[in-house]
Amino acid sequence: MRAPSLALLVASLAVACGGSSSKKTDAGGSAACVGSDGCGQPCDEGNNLGVGKYCTAGGKQCGSNATIAIFCTLDFDSTAPDGFCTGPCGSDADCGEDAFCDNDGSGTSNGCVPANCGGTPMGSGSG
Repeated sequence: MRAPSLALLVASLAVACGGSSSKKTDAGGSAACVGSDGCGQPCDEGNNLGVGKYCTAGGKQCGSNATIAIFCTLDFDSTAPDGFCTGPCGSDADCGEDAFCDNDGSGTSNGCVPANCGGTPMGSGSG
């Protein structure tokens, strides 16, 4: 029953993040990727573990991450507003730089979320 819990977690994390229309452009105004300050945006490269890397449903972008962030939110919930790489965690430290461990609300599944997506880190005492 681990897979349904993970699917529920990924879906709830993606929905909780919400979307962002903020996209960075190069100096000439073209849509060249130069980084992003949104959540699940095409220029997002993710952190040192790949958490937050932009991904698309079926795109296999997260499979190249060497560690924890091997799942794309959109592979578990095609209606999720954001596509980013995530993975299971037990604490904020498991998620690497600029990311935290969040719970799906069930108390049984935790997953890594990029800090720029919002939410409350487990280590804050509020999550």
